[in-house]
Amino acid sequence: MCRRWIYLVFPILVLGAAPIASADLVGHWKLDEGSGIIAYDSSGNGHDGTIVGNPQWVRGVSGLALEFDGDDHVDLGNDPSLDITAPITIMIWARTSVVGETHTTNPGLIAKAESGVDWSWQLRYKAVGSPGYLGFQFNPVTGGRVWVNVGQNLEVGEWYHIAGVANGTDAICYLNGEQTDRQPLVDFVGGNGKLFIGYEGWVHWYGAADEVRIYDTALTQAEIQQAMIGVPPGAASKPSPADEATDVPREGTLSWTPGEFAATTNGHKVYFGQSFNDVNDATGGVAQDANSYTPAQRL
Repeated sequence: MCRRWIYLVFPILVLGAAPIASADLVGHWKLDEGSGIIAYDSSGNGHDGTIVGNPQWVRGVSGLALEFDGDDHVDLGNDPSLDITAPITIMIWARTSVVGETHTTNPGLIAKAESGVDWSWQLRYKAVGSPGYLGFQFNPVTGGRVWVNVGQNLEVGEWYHIAGVANGTDAICYLNGEQTDRQPLVDFVGGNGKLFIGYEGWVHWYGAADEVRIYDTALTQAEIQQAMIGVPPGAASKPSPADEATDVPREGTLSWTPGEFAATTNGHKVYFGQSFNDVNDATGGVAQDANSYTPAQRL
């Protein structure tokens, strides 16, 4: 008796809804390079950054991260496509190496702002006592400032996922996927200042940054939580049979948990082939309904 082994690679990652999610993702900086002076943009939009100073690559939440010591940063430039007003979502994994709530210079982590030019938004510590939590500061078109903060002191050396959303009605802050603050905000200034990581246009960051993402849409809390654990909005997950499963039945139905934006009909594509690279690169593909596919013949 001969048993035929089947090694099933199940990358249901290219979706009918993927163009929506991809278009919304303006920039994604993994900060995994490990050397050199370029921080590459993984979104496909070409917003590569120049590393200024001498930040160090360290172990991050996912792969590597960049550790800043108060005098270095990543300069992402001021391309017009980065000049986003509401809606917007900003996400970053962060670790502080100073007690920022009482730090006299209020260090900043990421911003679309530049001293001597103008500013749109910043993620930085607020002035001591008001309270001095890390938070997003937006520059409303009507004047003044709108702050939403993480709602607690951050422990030195601990990683936190921080997200800010402006949806055209409110500004919202999330810490580790949970909403911590919400304030009214209709629209805010775009501005010509550069986009920075490790710098808020005036004051540099002390600590590490990893997995920075900016979307030109207002993600929901569920979508932010997906991105936080490494599942980008729109991607399918939890395939059955599981990824890299072996000795699976040659007849049956393939299923998965559909992505957030997947249409009920033709919501995902399934890829088969004898070449791993072709499947992994999503060459070809058959559109299926949102959560399952039964092959027409035995695998």
